[in-house]
Amino acid sequence: PITNLEWIQKIHRDNAERGYSAEAIVDTILRRMPDYINHICPQFSRTDINFQRVPTVDTSNPFIC
Repeated sequence: PITNLEWIQKIHRDNAERGYSAEAIVDTILRRMPDYINHICPQFSRTDINFQRVPTVDTSNPFIC
């Protein structure tokens, strides 16, 4: 999946709607990365279709919003 786009959307949402600081959001993303790698990524090889969100902007650095 386009992880960077998901990160950008999470940073915007958690900051705007939940009032979390960008640093706290990034820490959470990085802390949960092993869960994503170990539990979510393996599922992609067992599905018939994988939908991906495609960015329409530069997402080379997801931590700059």
